[in-house]
Amino acid sequence: MFPAQIHESPLEPPKDPKTPVISIALGSGYAPFRSLLQERLALSQQGVELGPMCLFLGIRRRADYGDMLEELNTWCKNGISYTYLAISRESETPAEGADNIPMTRGKRPETVKITYGGHVTKSITDNFEVFGDHMTAPNNLILYCGKAGKIPEDLTETIIKALIKYGITEQEARKMWVQYLEQGRIFFEAW
Repeated sequence: MFPAQIHESPLEPPKDPKTPVISIALGSGYAPFRSLLQERLALSQQGVELGPMCLFLGIRRRADYGDMLEELNTWCKNGISYTYLAISRESETPAEGADNIPMTRGKRPETVKITYGGHVTKSITDNFEVFGDHMTAPNNLILYCGKAGKIPEDLTETIIKALIKYGITEQEARKMWVQYLEQGRIFFEAW
């Protein structure tokens, strides 16, 4: 026998499927978002209108995740989520079907946008326009699932930097972050 604990997850799908969602995951932190994306696909197939969602996912090596890129591309092609994949321990060029062209404000990528040799924080700042559009959307949710340690703190600073690049002052960005925390619009599940 070994000791174990079960804790209720703070990550829940929004009650209103039109709620804009920013999801940020590291490695196996993708699992809860995968179920959210599957639910959104099912709702979409039933004709339910969905709010925008973007997924920023960081992994070490593409080979560790098998056919995940194909699944991520499916979410993009079906309008379920904008998807940005950061592969930190590889520096090769994108695989066939990957779109590495910077996006312009308001444009939805049709395939996964991959960043090689960088972390999810780089992906967020590189795509600050899309991130800022989602971050400033009314009634949005920001969800993080992944490693604990310094990551949540680093992620907070990265988000502030992305908002500054987007055109919001540092003071306004920090105030927005605190407001979102107070309003229960930011959820971190870190271990």
